[in-house]
Amino acid sequence: NVRLETAKALLANRTTQLGFVAHRCGYRSLGSFSVFFRAETGVTPSGWRNGLR
Repeated sequence: NVRLETAKALLANRTTQLGFVAHRCGYRSLGSFSVFFRAETGVTPSGWRNGLR
């Protein structure tokens, strides 16, 4: 899934804001993006980012 891979790449940069990631992946709202991301990965975008530590 291109959106998911794009999101993961952008989330790896901790300075990138979540709203920017959502927009770059084609979502108008962070909420919609979070629902998509969690459905695909089982964790929220911020949870996934924190797991990269």
